Amino acid sequence: MLLEKTVCSLVVQFLLISLEASYYLLSFICFQDEGSVEDLSPQELLWRHVRRAKRVRASKSL
Repeated sequence: MLLEKTVCSLVVQFLLISLEASYYLLSFICFQDEGSVEDLSPQELLWRHVRRAKRVRASKSL
């Protein structure tokens, strides 16, 4: 019984890490498509900053 719980928790951890890696890859691709910073409005710059800060904060909590 203990072994089953350990295996299940390892599988869940692996899936969460895989999901997070996919999210970072997707967001990296999206940032590449946004173009240079000079072309963005102040609102878009703030939105990008907030979105990146959330990602960094989430990655530090793991």
